[in-house]
Amino acid sequence: MSVLQGLSGVRLRPAAATVGSEYANHCAGYDNWTGYNNNTLACVGAPYSYIYCGTDGWFKNGYFNNSTTFYSPLKICGTGVYSARNAWRWSYGANRFRCADGNYWYKSSGVWRGPFLRICSQWVGSA
Repeated sequence: MSVLQGLSGVRLRPAAATVGSEYANHCAGYDNWTGYNNNTLACVGAPYSYIYCGTDGWFKNGYFNNSTTFYSPLKICGTGVYSARNAWRWSYGANRFRCADGNYWYKSSGVWRGPFLRICSQWVGSA
């Protein structure tokens, strides 16, 4: 707990990532998306990058960058008969990635902007 938290009595959530659940080879409903169906993108559905990942390879959860950014994982992978999950894995070239969904907000001039759907793309090994 920081000194400010101790003096103010306010408890901030620590910055972390939240381990979720994932599909092994697909995200229901993305099978026909360009990039997925022709193996030209690591993840599809929203902008993706490793910068949205925590140190454990899942979508960040909490406040970061001196509380000017906020990340929150989502369970949106899955449709119809498939249960919603946080992520899916798929091959891109010779590599395998975990694509974990979440929302991202940032603070600009004292105003929060967002949410913006983003994807944590985490390399998990060779295919």
